[in-house]
Amino acid sequence: MPTPFTTTIELTKRNGVITLLVLVAILGLSLTVYSFANQAMLSHMASRASLRQSQLRHTAEDRIEYLRYQMLHASDRDWQRLVLGADLGDRKIVGENSEGMYSGNYRQVDRKTAAPGLASESAKLNIHSLDLSKSGEGISRSRLTSLPNVTLVMADSLLDWLDADDEPRTYGAESSWYVDKNRDFRPANGMVRQWRELLFVRGFDEALLFGEDTNLNGWLDWNEDDGDRQSPIDNQDGVLQRGMVEFLSLTSFESNIREDGRPKININDENLLRLYGQVHEAYGEQAATFIAAYRLDGPVVRRNAIDSTEMKKILNETIEERLRAQLTPLTEPSSISTRGTAIPSIRKNGLKLDRTPIHNFRSIIDLLDVAVITLIDEDEQQLNSPWQTQGLDVHAVLRSLEENLTIDKEPELIGRIDVRQATKEVLLTIPGLTQHAAESIVSLRQRRYQPPSNASLYSIYWLVEDQIVDLETLRKIAPYLTTNGAIYSGYATGYDPRSQSLGIVQFTLSHRGRSVRLLERREIGFASLKRWESLLLPQYKE
Repeated sequence: MPTPFTTTIELTKRNGVITLLVLVAILGLSLTVYSFANQAMLSHMASRASLRQSQLRHTAEDRIEYLRYQMLHASDRDWQRLVLGADLGDRKIVGENSEGMYSGNYRQVDRKTAAPGLASESAKLNIHSLDLSKSGEGISRSRLTSLPNVTLVMADSLLDWLDADDEPRTYGAESSWYVDKNRDFRPANGMVRQWRELLFVRGFDEALLFGEDTNLNGWLDWNEDDGDRQSPIDNQDGVLQRGMVEFLSLTSFESNIREDGRPKININDENLLRLYGQVHEAYGEQAATFIAAYRLDGPVVRRNAIDSTEMKKILNETIEERLRAQLTPLTEPSSISTRGTAIPSIRKNGLKLDRTPIHNFRSIIDLLDVAVITLIDEDEQQLNSPWQTQGLDVHAVLRSLEENLTIDKEPELIGRIDVRQATKEVLLTIPGLTQHAAESIVSLRQRRYQPPSNASLYSIYWLVEDQIVDLETLRKIAPYLTTNGAIYSGYATGYDPRSQSLGIVQFTLSHRGRSVRLLERREIGFASLKRWESLLLPQYKE
Protein backbone atom coordinates (compact mmCIF):
# COMPACT_ATOMS: atom_id res chain seq x y z
CA MET A 1 0.00 0.00 0.00
CA PRO A 2 1.50 3.31 -1.14
CA THR A 3 2.30 5.88 1.41
CA PRO A 4 0.72 9.37 1.28
CA PHE A 5 4.10 10.77 0.33
CA THR A 6 4.33 8.49 -2.71
CA THR A 7 0.78 9.36 -3.80
CA THR A 8 1.55 13.05 -3.61
CA ILE A 9 4.59 12.63 -5.84
CA GLU A 10 2.59 10.72 -8.44
CA LEU A 11 -0.20 13.32 -8.42
CA THR A 12 2.37 16.04 -8.81
CA LYS A 13 3.90 14.23 -11.80
CA ARG A 14 0.47 13.78 -13.42
CA ASN A 15 -0.37 17.44 -12.89
CA GLY A 16 2.98 18.47 -14.39
CA VAL A 17 2.36 16.36 -17.46
CA ILE A 18 -1.12 17.78 -17.85
CA THR A 19 0.22 21.31 -17.43
CA LEU A 20 2.90 20.61 -20.00
CA LEU A 21 0.33 19.19 -22.39
CA VAL A 22 -1.89 22.22 -21.87
CA LEU A 23 1.04 24.54 -22.48
CA VAL A 24 1.95 22.62 -25.62
CA ALA A 25 -1.66 22.83 -26.76
CA ILE A 26 -1.75 26.54 -26.02
CA LEU A 27 1.53 27.01 -27.86
CA GLY A 28 0.21 25.07 -30.80
CA LEU A 29 -2.98 27.08 -30.84
CA SER A 30 -0.95 30.27 -30.51
CA LEU A 31 1.26 29.26 -33.39
CA THR A 32 -1.79 28.38 -35.43
CA VAL A 33 -3.40 31.70 -34.61
CA TYR A 34 -0.12 33.51 -35.31
CA SER A 35 0.34 31.64 -38.57
CA PHE A 36 -3.22 32.43 -39.58
CA ALA A 37 -2.82 36.06 -38.57
CA ASN A 38 0.52 36.27 -40.36
CA GLN A 39 -0.96 34.71 -43.47
CA ALA A 40 -3.88 37.08 -43.25
CA MET A 41 -1.50 40.01 -42.81
CA LEU A 42 0.67 38.88 -45.71
CA SER A 43 -2.41 38.34 -47.82
CA HIS A 44 -3.64 41.78 -46.86
CA MET A 45 -0.28 43.33 -47.65
CA ALA A 46 -0.12 41.48 -50.97
CA SER A 47 -3.62 42.66 -51.80
CA ARG A 48 -2.70 46.22 -50.93
CA ALA A 49 0.52 45.95 -52.97
CA SER A 50 -1.37 44.46 -55.90
CA LEU A 51 -4.00 47.19 -55.62
CA ARG A 52 -1.30 49.84 -55.39
CA GLN A 53 0.51 48.42 -58.41
CA SER A 54 -2.76 48.31 -60.32
CA GLN A 55 -3.35 51.94 -59.40
CA LEU A 56 0.18 52.85 -60.50
CA ARG A 57 -0.32 51.07 -63.80
CA HIS A 58 -3.68 52.73 -64.43
CA THR A 59 -2.23 56.11 -63.50
CA ALA A 60 0.51 55.61 -66.08
CA GLU A 61 -2.05 54.51 -68.68
CA ASP A 62 -4.17 57.57 -67.89
CA ARG A 63 -1.11 59.67 -68.73
CA ILE A 64 -0.99 58.04 -72.18
CA GLU A 65 -4.64 58.88 -72.82
CA TYR A 66 -4.04 62.43 -71.66
CA LEU A 67 -1.08 62.65 -74.03
CA ARG A 68 -3.31 61.61 -76.92
CA TYR A 69 -5.70 64.41 -76.03
CA GLN A 70 -2.86 66.92 -75.77
CA MET A 71 -1.42 65.91 -79.15
CA LEU A 72 -4.78 66.47 -80.80
CA HIS A 73 -5.16 69.97 -79.34
CA ALA A 74 -1.54 71.08 -79.08
CA SER A 75 -0.41 74.53 -80.09
CA ASP A 76 3.15 75.06 -81.31
CA ARG A 77 4.38 75.72 -77.79
CA ASP A 78 2.52 72.68 -76.48
CA TRP A 79 4.28 70.52 -79.04
CA GLN A 80 7.59 71.83 -77.77
CA ARG A 81 6.66 70.84 -74.24
CA LEU A 82 5.26 67.46 -75.21
CA VAL A 83 8.16 66.35 -77.39
CA LEU A 84 11.15 67.99 -75.75
CA GLY A 85 9.88 68.60 -72.22
CA ALA A 86 11.43 72.04 -72.64
CA ASP A 87 9.34 74.09 -70.25
CA LEU A 88 8.64 71.67 -67.40
CA GLY A 89 11.02 73.56 -65.15
CA ASP A 90 12.39 71.47 -62.30
CA ARG A 91 9.31 69.31 -61.84
CA LYS A 92 10.13 65.71 -62.56
CA ILE A 93 6.58 64.44 -61.93
CA VAL A 94 3.53 66.23 -63.32
CA GLY A 95 -0.20 65.67 -63.00
CA GLU A 96 -1.83 64.56 -59.71
CA ASN A 97 -4.95 62.40 -59.76
CA SER A 98 -7.74 61.91 -57.22
CA GLU A 99 -5.86 59.05 -55.55
CA GLY A 100 -2.96 61.31 -54.63
CA MET A 101 -0.75 59.73 -57.27
CA TYR A 102 1.30 61.55 -59.87
CA SER A 103 1.92 60.76 -63.51
CA GLY A 104 4.52 61.84 -66.02
CA ASN A 105 5.97 60.90 -69.38
CA TYR A 106 9.60 60.56 -70.32
CA ARG A 107 11.80 59.86 -73.31
CA GLN A 108 15.11 58.08 -73.47
CA VAL A 109 17.92 60.54 -74.14
CA ASP A 110 20.74 58.06 -74.52
CA ARG A 111 21.79 54.65 -73.23
CA LYS A 112 21.63 55.62 -69.58
CA THR A 113 19.55 58.79 -69.16
CA ALA A 114 15.96 59.96 -69.56
CA ALA A 115 14.16 63.29 -69.55
CA PRO A 116 10.56 64.54 -69.71
CA GLY A 117 9.06 64.45 -73.20
CA LEU A 118 8.57 62.06 -76.10
CA ALA A 119 11.07 60.30 -78.32
CA SER A 120 10.65 60.82 -82.06
CA GLU A 121 11.06 57.69 -84.15
CA SER A 122 12.25 60.05 -86.89
CA ALA A 123 15.42 60.58 -84.86
CA LYS A 124 16.64 57.28 -86.35
CA LEU A 125 17.63 56.20 -89.85
CA ASN A 126 14.69 54.47 -91.53
CA ILE A 127 16.17 51.64 -93.60
CA HIS A 128 13.21 51.88 -96.02
CA SER A 129 14.31 55.39 -97.00
CA LEU A 130 17.64 54.18 -98.40
CA ASP A 131 18.16 54.61 -102.14
CA LEU A 132 18.16 51.09 -103.59
CA SER A 133 19.02 52.11 -107.15
CA LYS A 134 22.44 51.38 -108.63
CA SER A 135 23.16 55.09 -108.88
CA GLY A 136 22.40 55.57 -105.20
CA GLU A 137 24.24 52.48 -104.03
CA GLY A 138 27.35 54.35 -102.91
CA ILE A 139 25.47 56.86 -100.78
CA SER A 140 23.26 54.20 -99.17
CA ARG A 141 26.26 52.01 -98.42
CA SER A 142 28.11 54.97 -96.91
CA ARG A 143 25.11 55.91 -94.75
CA LEU A 144 24.91 52.43 -93.27
CA THR A 145 28.63 51.93 -92.71
CA SER A 146 28.83 55.24 -90.86
CA LEU A 147 26.91 53.53 -88.04
CA PRO A 148 28.87 51.65 -85.34
CA ASN A 149 29.82 48.04 -86.14
CA VAL A 150 28.24 48.02 -89.62
CA THR A 151 30.54 46.43 -92.20
CA LEU A 152 30.47 46.65 -96.00
CA VAL A 153 29.12 43.09 -96.11
CA MET A 154 26.29 43.97 -93.73
CA ALA A 155 25.44 47.16 -95.62
CA ASP A 156 25.32 45.60 -99.09
CA SER A 157 23.53 42.49 -97.81
CA LEU A 158 20.84 44.65 -96.23
CA LEU A 159 20.41 46.63 -99.46
CA ASP A 160 20.14 43.34 -101.37
CA TRP A 161 17.57 42.12 -98.86
CA LEU A 162 15.45 45.24 -99.49
CA ASP A 163 15.76 45.68 -103.25
CA ALA A 164 13.46 44.00 -105.76
CA ASP A 165 16.09 42.30 -107.94
CA ASP A 166 18.15 39.16 -107.40
CA GLU A 167 21.50 40.60 -108.49
CA PRO A 168 24.00 40.71 -105.60
CA ARG A 169 25.94 43.88 -104.90
CA THR A 170 29.74 43.93 -104.56
CA TYR A 171 29.74 42.86 -100.91
CA GLY A 172 26.15 41.70 -100.68
CA ALA A 173 24.13 38.50 -100.87
CA GLU A 174 21.09 37.45 -102.85
CA SER A 175 19.24 34.13 -103.04
CA SER A 176 22.21 32.19 -104.51
CA TRP A 177 24.38 32.99 -101.48
CA TYR A 178 21.72 31.78 -99.02
CA VAL A 179 21.19 28.60 -101.07
CA ASP A 180 24.94 27.86 -101.05
CA LYS A 181 24.99 28.29 -97.27
CA ASN A 182 22.00 25.94 -96.86
CA ARG A 183 19.91 28.71 -95.35
CA ASP A 184 16.16 28.09 -95.16
CA PHE A 185 15.26 31.69 -95.95
CA ARG A 186 15.65 34.06 -98.88
CA PRO A 187 15.86 37.85 -99.20
CA ALA A 188 12.52 39.58 -98.69
CA ASN A 189 13.04 41.82 -101.74
CA GLY A 190 10.76 44.28 -100.04
CA MET A 191 9.94 45.93 -96.74
CA VAL A 192 11.09 44.49 -93.42
CA ARG A 193 8.13 44.14 -91.04
CA GLN A 194 9.85 42.96 -87.85
CA TRP A 195 13.31 43.46 -86.39
CA ARG A 196 13.98 39.74 -86.02
CA GLU A 197 13.73 39.35 -89.79
CA LEU A 198 17.10 41.09 -90.03
CA LEU A 199 18.69 38.21 -88.12
CA PHE A 200 18.47 36.26 -91.39
CA VAL A 201 20.49 38.84 -93.33
CA ARG A 202 24.12 37.99 -94.04
CA GLY A 203 26.42 39.49 -91.39
CA PHE A 204 23.70 40.26 -88.83
CA ASP A 205 23.30 38.51 -85.50
CA GLU A 206 21.38 39.06 -82.28
CA ALA A 207 24.26 40.65 -80.38
CA LEU A 208 24.88 43.25 -83.12
CA LEU A 209 21.22 43.96 -83.74
CA PHE A 210 19.79 44.01 -80.20
CA GLY A 211 22.83 44.30 -77.96
CA GLU A 212 21.74 43.48 -74.41
CA ASP A 213 18.11 44.49 -75.00
CA THR A 214 16.91 41.20 -76.46
CA ASN A 215 13.29 41.77 -75.41
CA LEU A 216 13.30 45.24 -77.07
CA ASN A 217 11.70 47.07 -74.16
CA GLY A 218 14.41 49.72 -73.88
CA TRP A 219 14.70 49.01 -70.16
CA LEU A 220 17.65 47.50 -68.28
CA ASP A 221 16.14 44.29 -66.88
CA TRP A 222 17.86 42.26 -64.17
CA ASN A 223 19.01 39.54 -66.59
CA GLU A 224 20.54 42.23 -68.85
CA ASP A 225 22.87 43.37 -66.09
CA ASP A 226 24.07 40.11 -64.50
CA GLY A 227 27.09 39.21 -66.59
CA ASP A 228 26.85 35.74 -68.15
CA ARG A 229 24.59 34.16 -65.49
CA GLN A 230 21.43 34.56 -67.56
CA SER A 231 20.91 35.25 -71.27
CA PRO A 232 21.80 37.64 -72.80
CA ILE A 233 25.47 37.92 -72.01
CA ASP A 234 26.19 41.47 -70.83
CA ASN A 235 29.05 43.45 -69.38
CA GLN A 236 27.26 44.14 -66.09
CA ASP A 237 28.02 47.87 -66.24
CA GLY A 238 24.55 49.14 -65.34
CA VAL A 239 24.06 50.64 -68.82
CA LEU A 240 21.79 49.12 -71.46
CA GLN A 241 23.63 48.50 -74.73
CA ARG A 242 20.86 48.43 -77.36
CA GLY A 243 22.74 47.45 -80.50
CA MET A 244 21.81 48.67 -83.98
CA VAL A 245 18.12 49.16 -83.15
CA GLU A 246 19.20 52.23 -81.21
CA PHE A 247 20.02 53.93 -84.51
CA LEU A 248 17.66 52.30 -87.03
CA SER A 249 13.92 52.46 -87.63
CA LEU A 250 11.42 50.39 -89.59
CA THR A 251 8.44 52.69 -89.16
CA SER A 252 9.38 56.38 -88.94
CA PHE A 253 7.53 58.79 -91.20
CA GLU A 254 6.03 62.27 -91.30
CA SER A 255 2.42 62.98 -92.08
CA ASN A 256 2.20 64.79 -95.42
CA ILE A 257 -1.32 66.08 -94.93
CA ARG A 258 -2.52 69.23 -93.20
CA GLU A 259 -4.01 69.25 -89.74
CA ASP A 260 -7.52 69.55 -91.20
CA GLY A 261 -6.97 66.45 -93.33
CA ARG A 262 -6.49 68.23 -96.67
CA PRO A 263 -3.47 67.29 -98.78
CA LYS A 264 -0.63 69.77 -98.79
CA ILE A 265 0.24 71.71 -101.93
CA ASN A 266 2.83 69.75 -103.87
CA ILE A 267 5.21 72.39 -105.26
CA ASN A 268 6.70 69.70 -107.52
CA ASP A 269 3.34 69.10 -109.18
CA GLU A 270 3.75 68.51 -112.94
CA ASN A 271 0.51 70.39 -113.62
CA LEU A 272 1.72 73.98 -113.41
CA LEU A 273 -1.71 75.49 -113.94
CA ARG A 274 -3.10 73.60 -110.97
CA LEU A 275 -0.01 74.41 -108.91
CA TYR A 276 -0.27 78.10 -109.74
CA GLY A 277 -3.90 78.21 -108.64
CA GLN A 278 -3.26 76.44 -105.36
CA VAL A 279 -0.29 78.62 -104.40
CA HIS A 280 -2.11 81.77 -105.51
CA GLU A 281 -5.00 80.93 -103.19
CA ALA A 282 -2.69 80.22 -100.24
CA TYR A 283 0.09 82.82 -100.67
CA GLY A 284 -0.90 85.23 -103.44
CA GLU A 285 0.11 86.06 -106.99
CA GLN A 286 3.77 86.89 -106.36
CA ALA A 287 4.43 83.54 -104.65
CA ALA A 288 2.52 81.60 -107.31
CA THR A 289 4.43 83.26 -110.15
CA PHE A 290 7.78 82.74 -108.45
CA ILE A 291 7.22 79.03 -107.73
CA ALA A 292 6.00 78.37 -111.27
CA ALA A 293 9.00 80.25 -112.72
CA TYR A 294 11.38 78.28 -110.48
CA ARG A 295 9.94 75.01 -111.79
CA LEU A 296 10.35 76.19 -115.39
CA ASP A 297 13.74 77.89 -115.26
CA GLY A 298 15.40 76.94 -111.98
CA PRO A 299 17.25 79.20 -109.55
CA VAL A 300 19.85 81.45 -111.15
CA VAL A 301 20.79 83.87 -108.42
CA ARG A 302 20.90 83.65 -104.68
CA ARG A 303 20.78 86.86 -102.70
CA ASN A 304 24.19 88.55 -102.42
CA ALA A 305 25.76 85.69 -104.39
CA ILE A 306 26.74 87.69 -107.49
CA ASP A 307 26.88 91.35 -108.45
CA SER A 308 25.12 93.11 -111.33
CA THR A 309 28.11 92.75 -113.70
CA GLU A 310 28.20 89.00 -113.27
CA MET A 311 24.42 88.93 -113.55
CA LYS A 312 24.61 90.57 -116.99
CA LYS A 313 27.24 88.08 -118.07
CA ILE A 314 25.05 85.18 -117.01
CA LEU A 315 22.11 86.67 -118.88
CA ASN A 316 24.08 87.05 -122.11
CA GLU A 317 25.58 83.56 -121.91
CA THR A 318 22.42 81.65 -121.07
CA ILE A 319 19.59 83.58 -122.69
CA GLU A 320 19.52 81.44 -125.84
CA GLU A 321 19.44 78.20 -123.86
CA ARG A 322 16.76 79.46 -121.49
CA LEU A 323 14.59 80.83 -124.31
CA ARG A 324 14.77 77.48 -126.08
CA ALA A 325 13.64 75.70 -122.92
CA GLN A 326 10.89 78.24 -122.30
CA LEU A 327 9.52 78.00 -125.84
CA THR A 328 9.42 74.20 -125.78
CA PRO A 329 5.74 73.23 -125.67
CA LEU A 330 4.33 70.95 -122.99
CA THR A 331 3.23 68.56 -125.77
CA GLU A 332 3.21 68.97 -129.52
CA PRO A 333 -0.59 69.08 -129.92
CA SER A 334 -0.88 71.80 -127.25
CA SER A 335 0.98 74.39 -129.35
CA ILE A 336 -0.10 73.52 -132.92
CA SER A 337 -3.51 72.31 -133.99
CA THR A 338 -4.11 69.78 -136.75
CA ARG A 339 -5.14 72.70 -138.99
CA GLY A 340 -1.86 74.50 -138.43
CA THR A 341 -3.40 77.24 -136.28
CA ALA A 342 -1.46 78.07 -133.13
CA ILE A 343 -3.37 77.65 -129.88
CA PRO A 344 -3.00 80.66 -127.56
CA SER A 345 -0.53 79.94 -124.76
CA ILE A 346 -1.67 79.73 -121.15
CA ARG A 347 -0.38 82.72 -119.18
CA LYS A 348 -0.65 83.73 -115.57
CA ASN A 349 0.71 87.11 -114.53
CA GLY A 350 2.57 87.20 -117.86
CA LEU A 351 4.26 83.82 -117.30
CA LYS A 352 3.65 81.05 -119.86
CA LEU A 353 2.53 77.88 -118.10
CA ASP A 354 2.13 75.58 -121.11
CA ARG A 355 5.72 74.37 -120.86
CA THR A 356 7.22 71.30 -119.25
CA PRO A 357 8.73 72.02 -115.81
CA ILE A 358 12.33 70.83 -115.72
CA HIS A 359 13.36 71.84 -112.17
CA ASN A 360 12.13 70.42 -108.86
CA PHE A 361 12.42 71.65 -105.30
CA ARG A 362 14.52 69.36 -103.11
CA SER A 363 13.17 70.88 -99.89
CA ILE A 364 11.19 73.84 -98.61
CA ILE A 365 14.53 75.53 -97.80
CA ASP A 366 14.97 76.01 -101.56
CA LEU A 367 12.34 78.76 -101.38
CA LEU A 368 14.55 80.98 -99.23
CA ASP A 369 16.80 83.74 -100.62
CA VAL A 370 16.70 82.69 -104.27
CA ALA A 371 15.89 84.38 -107.56
CA VAL A 372 14.75 83.19 -110.96
CA ILE A 373 15.32 84.74 -114.39
CA THR A 374 12.35 84.15 -116.68
CA LEU A 375 10.23 85.69 -119.42
CA ILE A 376 7.30 87.79 -118.28
CA ASP A 377 5.28 88.92 -121.31
CA GLU A 378 8.35 88.05 -123.45
CA ASP A 379 10.52 90.37 -121.35
CA GLU A 380 13.51 88.96 -119.48
CA GLN A 381 13.01 89.60 -115.76
CA GLN A 382 14.47 88.55 -112.44
CA LEU A 383 11.94 87.35 -109.88
CA ASN A 384 13.11 87.32 -106.29
CA SER A 385 11.67 84.86 -103.82
CA PRO A 386 8.94 86.33 -101.59
CA TRP A 387 10.69 84.57 -98.71
CA GLN A 388 13.93 86.39 -97.92
CA THR A 389 15.60 85.60 -94.61
CA GLN A 390 16.58 89.19 -93.91
CA GLY A 391 13.96 90.85 -91.74
CA LEU A 392 11.82 87.71 -91.45
CA ASP A 393 11.01 85.42 -88.54
CA VAL A 394 12.44 82.53 -90.53
CA HIS A 395 11.28 79.84 -88.10
CA ALA A 396 7.67 81.03 -88.19
CA VAL A 397 7.79 81.33 -91.99
CA LEU A 398 9.24 77.85 -92.46
CA ARG A 399 6.72 76.44 -90.00
CA SER A 400 3.89 77.93 -92.07
CA LEU A 401 5.40 76.70 -95.32
CA GLU A 402 5.94 73.19 -93.96
CA GLU A 403 2.33 73.05 -92.77
CA ASN A 404 0.95 73.92 -96.21
CA LEU A 405 3.54 72.94 -98.82
CA THR A 406 5.29 69.70 -99.69
CA ILE A 407 7.74 68.39 -102.27
CA ASP A 408 6.07 64.99 -102.63
CA LYS A 409 2.55 63.87 -103.44
CA GLU A 410 2.67 60.82 -101.15
CA PRO A 411 0.60 61.04 -97.93
CA GLU A 412 3.68 60.08 -95.90
CA LEU A 413 7.28 61.29 -96.04
CA ILE A 414 9.71 58.55 -95.05
CA GLY A 415 13.25 58.93 -93.87
CA ARG A 416 13.94 62.54 -92.90
CA ILE A 417 15.89 62.66 -89.64
CA ASP A 418 14.72 64.72 -86.66
CA VAL A 419 17.69 66.92 -85.72
CA ARG A 420 16.15 67.77 -82.34
CA GLN A 421 16.83 64.30 -80.95
CA ALA A 422 19.03 62.31 -83.33
CA THR A 423 22.25 61.04 -81.80
CA LYS A 424 25.62 61.88 -83.30
CA GLU A 425 25.80 58.40 -84.83
CA VAL A 426 22.50 58.92 -86.68
CA LEU A 427 23.37 62.46 -87.74
CA LEU A 428 26.54 61.13 -89.38
CA THR A 429 24.38 59.07 -91.76
CA ILE A 430 23.24 62.33 -93.41
CA PRO A 431 25.17 62.83 -96.68
CA GLY A 432 27.19 66.03 -96.59
CA LEU A 433 27.09 66.53 -92.81
CA THR A 434 30.54 66.55 -91.25
CA GLN A 435 31.47 65.04 -87.91
CA HIS A 436 32.18 68.50 -86.51
CA ALA A 437 28.70 69.65 -87.55
CA ALA A 438 27.08 66.55 -86.02
CA GLU A 439 28.89 67.11 -82.73
CA SER A 440 27.93 70.80 -82.77
CA ILE A 441 24.26 69.95 -83.31
CA VAL A 442 24.22 67.62 -80.30
CA SER A 443 26.06 70.14 -78.15
CA LEU A 444 24.34 73.40 -79.13
CA ARG A 445 20.76 72.15 -79.25
CA GLN A 446 20.80 71.56 -75.50
CA ARG A 447 20.50 75.26 -74.73
CA ARG A 448 17.71 75.61 -77.27
CA TYR A 449 15.61 73.17 -75.27
CA GLN A 450 15.10 75.90 -72.72
CA PRO A 451 12.72 78.88 -73.10
CA PRO A 452 12.53 81.48 -74.52
CA SER A 453 14.67 80.32 -77.48
CA ASN A 454 13.03 76.92 -77.88
CA ALA A 455 10.68 78.10 -80.65
CA SER A 456 13.61 77.94 -83.06
CA LEU A 457 13.60 74.16 -82.85
CA TYR A 458 10.47 74.16 -84.98
CA SER A 459 12.63 74.53 -88.08
CA ILE A 460 16.03 73.33 -89.21
CA TYR A 461 17.11 76.92 -89.88
CA TRP A 462 18.64 77.11 -86.39
CA LEU A 463 21.61 75.23 -87.85
CA VAL A 464 22.35 78.40 -89.85
CA GLU A 465 21.63 80.72 -86.91
CA ASP A 466 24.11 78.85 -84.73
CA GLN A 467 26.63 78.86 -87.60
CA ILE A 468 26.83 75.08 -87.69
CA VAL A 469 26.33 75.22 -91.47
CA ASP A 470 25.74 78.03 -93.96
CA LEU A 471 22.54 78.40 -95.96
CA GLU A 472 24.01 76.81 -99.10
CA THR A 473 25.08 73.74 -97.14
CA LEU A 474 21.68 73.60 -95.49
CA ARG A 475 20.05 73.49 -98.93
CA LYS A 476 22.13 70.38 -99.74
CA ILE A 477 21.37 68.48 -96.54
CA ALA A 478 17.80 69.75 -96.00
CA PRO A 479 16.17 66.84 -97.91
CA TYR A 480 17.43 64.58 -95.11
CA LEU A 481 16.40 66.78 -92.15
CA THR A 482 13.22 67.56 -90.27
CA THR A 483 11.90 68.85 -86.95
CA ASN A 484 8.76 66.82 -87.30
CA GLY A 485 7.57 63.25 -87.14
CA ALA A 486 4.45 61.15 -86.85
CA ILE A 487 5.54 58.38 -84.49
CA TYR A 488 6.53 59.09 -80.90
CA SER A 489 7.35 56.77 -78.03
CA GLY A 490 8.16 57.06 -74.38
CA TYR A 491 7.59 55.82 -70.86
CA ALA A 492 4.52 56.80 -68.89
CA THR A 493 4.88 56.61 -65.11
CA GLY A 494 2.50 56.46 -62.20
CA TYR A 495 4.13 57.59 -58.95
CA ASP A 496 2.94 56.94 -55.39
CA PRO A 497 4.55 59.31 -52.84
CA ARG A 498 3.60 57.05 -49.93
CA SER A 499 5.46 53.98 -51.15
CA GLN A 500 8.05 55.94 -53.17
CA SER A 501 7.47 53.57 -56.10
CA LEU A 502 6.60 53.93 -59.77
CA GLY A 503 4.71 51.88 -62.32
CA ILE A 504 6.22 52.19 -65.80
CA VAL A 505 4.46 51.59 -69.12
CA GLN A 506 6.17 51.81 -72.51
CA PHE A 507 4.04 53.22 -75.33
CA THR A 508 4.13 54.30 -78.98
CA LEU A 509 1.76 56.84 -80.55
CA SER A 510 1.09 57.75 -84.17
CA HIS A 511 0.01 61.32 -84.94
CA ARG A 512 -1.44 62.02 -88.37
CA GLY A 513 -3.71 64.98 -89.09
CA ARG A 514 -6.54 64.93 -86.57
CA SER A 515 -5.88 61.35 -85.54
CA VAL A 516 -3.67 60.06 -82.71
CA ARG A 517 -3.53 56.27 -82.42
CA LEU A 518 -1.96 54.11 -79.76
CA LEU A 519 0.24 51.66 -81.66
CA GLU A 520 1.78 49.82 -78.73
CA ARG A 521 1.51 49.69 -74.96
CA ARG A 522 3.64 47.39 -72.83
CA GLU A 523 4.01 47.23 -69.07
CA ILE A 524 7.68 47.46 -68.12
CA GLY A 525 7.15 46.86 -64.41
CA PHE A 526 7.71 48.72 -61.17
CA ALA A 527 10.73 50.52 -59.79
CA SER A 528 11.71 52.51 -56.76
CA LEU A 529 11.87 56.25 -57.04
CA LYS A 530 15.59 56.07 -56.27
CA ARG A 531 16.26 53.84 -59.27
CA TRP A 532 14.18 56.03 -61.59
CA GLU A 533 15.93 59.20 -60.40
CA SER A 534 19.26 57.60 -61.25
CA LEU A 535 18.18 57.62 -64.90
CA LEU A 536 16.97 61.22 -65.08
CA LEU A 537 19.10 64.08 -66.31
CA PRO A 538 20.31 66.21 -63.36
CA GLN A 539 18.04 69.18 -64.15
CA TYR A 540 14.93 67.02 -63.70
CA LYS A 541 15.80 65.66 -60.26
CA GLU A 542 14.36 67.23 -57.14
